[in-house]
Amino acid sequence: MADLLASIASSSSPPPAPTSVHADKLGLTASQVSHFLSEATAYAAGHGMLVQAPEQRYAHLPYCLLPVPFPRQQFELVRLLYLHRLGSLSQVLVDSQGIVLSPIFALLVDRVAADPDWLHEQLQNVLAEDAFTRRLVELSKAVQKEGVVQTAALGIHRSDYMLHDDPSNATSPQILQVELNTIAASFACMSSLASDLHRFLLERYEAQIPSAYYGNVGDLATHLPRNPALHALPAALARAHSHYGRP
Repeated sequence: MADLLASIASSSSPPPAPTSVHADKLGLTASQVSHFLSEATAYAAGHGMLVQAPEQRYAHLPYCLLPVPFPRQQFELVRLLYLHRLGSLSQVLVDSQGIVLSPIFALLVDRVAADPDWLHEQLQNVLAEDAFTRRLVELSKAVQKEGVVQTAALGIHRSDYMLHDDPSNATSPQILQVELNTIAASFACMSSLASDLHRFLLERYEAQIPSAYYGNVGDLATHLPRNPALHALPAALARAHSHYGRP
């Protein structure tokens, strides 16, 4: 996927990098990819898919020009399937009928956060080398020393996953969690914008995308899952605010 990423614009906004390699990957001509990049970058700029660049300028986020095909079963493993039975944790993780992995990891993070003494002890060895973590631990200890008054908490987590493809083909591709973010979680909203960007391109240019890239699946946009984070996260904040007692 890395070689499909559009390069992020610098403060001087240089022209897009050559895309001949990308064209080979996508099954498009170089001129088609160049046009897609122009349309996608304009969409990103017009819909707030931006980060602040040097000299008080803004640049679009790096993005994958087209969505990467992904096995549905592995995607559903971490998304919306209903948890209808638990059993042992090992059984849960392999149950093809479904388990939402995200709430399990969210519960794990919540349990760790609820035991700050244990957390501080586990992080002790990295504090001398990692100034960022050291500052977080200092803040945590200061809060604990003052005393925690508000027991209600809202956790906003963003997990990153990648698909592991066995080079020997001995096993089918499996989704693996790369990391879980509790601070850089705001980029979940950017994921919604990236999903909308892909839908925009698929709906507008589906006829120009060779079937070899996605296969003959019919209406491409209908196979692109919705990403509700841009609305779900503010709704969660509103729910927490209401719970706090100030509707």
